Amino acid sequence: MVRQLIRSIVVLGLALLITFPAYPQDGSKGWTPESMIKIKRVGGTAISADGKWIAYTVSTPLMEGEKSEFLTQIWVVASDGSENRQFTYGEKSCTSPAFSPDGVYLSFLSSRGRTARIRFGQ
Repeated sequence: MVRQLIRSIVVLGLALLITFPAYPQDGSKGWTPESMIKIKRVGGTAISADGKWIAYTVSTPLMEGEKSEFLTQIWVVASDGSENRQFTYGEKSCTSPAFSPDGVYLSFLSSRGRTARIRFGQ
């Protein structure tokens, strides 16, 4: 079980390194607040009970007009690296992924509607 957990974490780390650049791609030099806001952020992880799936959040910066915020969506990656896909979509953030004990459902918080709610998906 421990080996499977370590393997899952390594696969997630490799998937994230491949998916997201470590430095800004706009030719700027150094790490500045302007370059920092251009980088997607990875956070909130959950591992299914059987260790086959890892859910994680990706926050994308939105800088349009007066808007300056992050939009967060949930992604799911197979622990063997065979699949990596976006799980949630939309104009509202989804956070705090958690698998059901049987691993069939993924719950998450969403600000869709007037208040944050727990949502379920398969």
